[in-house]
Amino acid sequence: MDNFKMAQAIEDLVSITSKAHLAQWVDKHINAMCRPSSVLMAVCKRKPVFSLTPQFVSDTFPQTLLQIFNLKDAVHSVPLLRDWKRNDVPTIKVALTDDADQDSLWKIIFKKHGFGKVVVAVSCDIHGEQFSYFCITDPKIQCDQEEGFSKSMIVIARMLGNILFQLESKSTRAERQQYMSLLTPREQEILKWIGIGKTNYEISKILGVAVPTIKNHVQKILIKLQVSNRTQAIYKINSNLNLGGMAEGGVNIPAPANIFLRTDQAS
Repeated sequence: MDNFKMAQAIEDLVSITSKAHLAQWVDKHINAMCRPSSVLMAVCKRKPVFSLTPQFVSDTFPQTLLQIFNLKDAVHSVPLLRDWKRNDVPTIKVALTDDADQDSLWKIIFKKHGFGKVVVAVSCDIHGEQFSYFCITDPKIQCDQEEGFSKSMIVIARMLGNILFQLESKSTRAERQQYMSLLTPREQEILKWIGIGKTNYEISKILGVAVPTIKNHVQKILIKLQVSNRTQAIYKINSNLNLGGMAEGGVNIPAPANIFLRTDQAS
């Protein structure tokens, strides 16, 4: 990507305010730049469990892989996550398949879809609590273009992180408002006290009503939010509603890294 096209891409990127705008940006710049076979842009969170929330997914990205992102072993199902975990500096590397990763579920699925190359760029937020994840497959670039492509991807990944975090935050607020609108003012008040850690008995004393009345309200809250217990209700309201929720399974995802960028053969 030449300097003029890069400047235009960055200018358009910082103006994105919705997922629809993001999809248009991908089509205008990423598809035009390297014609990838598929694209995934997502926000990942490390706590309370590892979770991945797509902000843009091309129609050609394997839906099967999206559906199994709730596995306990995130490294096994998220493309090149292990490689990013091992690196803390911006790099681009064309390499043969790592034998240790031959059995990774994402590689099996990618090969089934005929993908041959994978590019992943990751950018952490300042606190290291969440990171943007940018994955494309089979970018059409020549060998003499790889250095320029690498620089472009690093710049885009840095800028893209802020955009994805903003979109994810906006989506979370909308989801929260949607679920809160299902609850009556009294139920919202009780949920607030539940979130502080109060028991049914304590809430009954605070509100001056009988314990069975509180229990009845709590039951209605669980039904409306479609959860099975109080903890899930609080988590559903206060946390990002993500695609699955993977426990890290012993994977120590690093605190704020720079950007990891690598290409790897999927076959």
